[in-house]
Amino acid sequence: MNEYNFRLLHVDLTKGETEMRSIGSETIQRFIGGSGLAAWLLWNEGPQNPDPLAPEAHLLSLTGPLTGTPASSSGRHGVAGRSPLTGFWGEANVGGTWGAMLRKAGVDGVRVMGRAKGPVYIWITEDGVEIREASHIKGKDTFDTQTILQGETHPKAVVSCIGPAGENGANLACVMTDGPHGRAAGRCGLGAVMGAKNLKAMAVFGKKKIPIARREELLKDIEGMMKSIQESTVPLRTAGTPGIVIPQEELGSFPIKNYAQDQWPEGAQKIGWPSMEETIFIQNYRCAGCVLGCGRTVGMGASNDPKSGLTGGPEYETLALLGANLLVDDIRAVQRMNEACNRLGMDVIEVGSLIGFAMEAFEKGLLPSDLLEGIEPRWGDGDVALELIQQMGNGKGFGKFLAQGYSRILEALSPEARDIAMQVKGLGFPAHDPRAYNSVALSFATSNRGACHLQGFTHVFERAVTEPSLGIHEVPDRLGTEKGQMVADLQNLMAIYDSLSVCKFNLFGGVKVKDLARWFEMVTGMEMDYKELLFAGERIFNVKRLLNFRWGVTPHMDILPERMLTMAKKEGVSKGNLPPLDKMMEQYYQARGWDASGGPDPDKRKQLGI
Repeated sequence: MNEYNFRLLHVDLTKGETEMRSIGSETIQRFIGGSGLAAWLLWNEGPQNPDPLAPEAHLLSLTGPLTGTPASSSGRHGVAGRSPLTGFWGEANVGGTWGAMLRKAGVDGVRVMGRAKGPVYIWITEDGVEIREASHIKGKDTFDTQTILQGETHPKAVVSCIGPAGENGANLACVMTDGPHGRAAGRCGLGAVMGAKNLKAMAVFGKKKIPIARREELLKDIEGMMKSIQESTVPLRTAGTPGIVIPQEELGSFPIKNYAQDQWPEGAQKIGWPSMEETIFIQNYRCAGCVLGCGRTVGMGASNDPKSGLTGGPEYETLALLGANLLVDDIRAVQRMNEACNRLGMDVIEVGSLIGFAMEAFEKGLLPSDLLEGIEPRWGDGDVALELIQQMGNGKGFGKFLAQGYSRILEALSPEARDIAMQVKGLGFPAHDPRAYNSVALSFATSNRGACHLQGFTHVFERAVTEPSLGIHEVPDRLGTEKGQMVADLQNLMAIYDSLSVCKFNLFGGVKVKDLARWFEMVTGMEMDYKELLFAGERIFNVKRLLNFRWGVTPHMDILPERMLTMAKKEGVSKGNLPPLDKMMEQYYQARGWDASGGPDPDKRKQLGI
């Protein structure tokens, strides 16, 4: 085995000390990097049961072996720790350019522990690491933070930071990168962990060549696939993720009125890609190493100066959860909410889910008037939704209550509120209806971080993608009931994507697991075929499950809200379907080799080497 070292920067903010540590090939071959390596570090070296916001809690920002290399769409990295939103495993994957720039500075990942006495930021270059005082950027939004730090570090520095939401301890705060482009490590509230450490930002700049064992071979391999990848991803390049707004509504997978309304065709037309293209779209945005360019840059300036105020535009999840979920059909209103979330540093998915919950709870009389403090969250009211976003980020009013997240909100309200809370393990639903894809129901219930479409990404296989190495030779029936093995296999594969740190949209370009294994070998010099890579994905998924058991998860939490299991759609192509969750769960546990405890028994752990 060739030696491959992962350079981990260890930062103790309490002591004000930094140290570069090396993680060797054996560990990388078992846990790869990114979120997989983060899980291993928390399992082996993290505190047993930390308060997520305590100084001893660890926060990890890790790249993968493919980050910043010529591998297709490799500009990604992961942020991980114990989630303050759920209390369980927390991870968020993000694109942009920060991860690639970190590696060019000679660092592969950063682990932060402790708490600084006052606001600080970390400045990382090829020449070393500095912990710098940051009181002058306290309270600044994420856009201004990047601008200010570029001015005092390097004009091309890339900044990973929190906004006011993270500083104010909002449990849905995220970590943002790339300034106005608005790239978000969104889910699980890890921006609040950063805020609790008094860490405002990490700025990086470097010019080092990222080490690749067989560079010319990798370049030739990528070149041979590039035409096919580009041709297969034209729809993504043309319309980005907003392009699926209308198809998702037609399929019945759109979150409309807190998942209580079946159809909304006129609204989908108003906030979908055709409307965006005609009104606010300016140009594409590409993360580092990306050939797709699915990001949207938009302008909200005056008609005679459309490029004023350029910023990252709303993705599908944003349009769905800040639009359809709230019955807001004004594309500009949705973008104003999107920009506010990005500036404040908040997860648009969680924000949209919680405001939708609040609107239904208000309609049903489940919110005490003294809690609302004069706010009346009514369906379709984009102005009130924007006001709530500002309150959530700035720690004021009813918004401060919402920003605690589902777990704490439901403890404070009547039991009836639980029936309308679209969440699993405390994490709000993303914009995919489990009644339209049975595999999504099982994925939401079993994802390690709570309700999540990306941990399994199963719906894209039931729409357009195959993977022969996993026995998926043709697009599966989305309403089929034999989903256990497929979901387990795809969760293992997605764990690999998040550990290698390459974009999952490579799937639409025809990239298969055999390609990923080949690229891993070329970059690291280590031998690993696709079966070994998938086995590493299974190991990673199980370690995250074990961390969750350590932190209080039980098998009884592998469940969906009653609305998803008892309230079938009455209209559209998915009408009448209710996911057979119990049946699929039995299949899933069997596929995983889990016992009645809902996790790997000692024999399974021995097999996996954990």
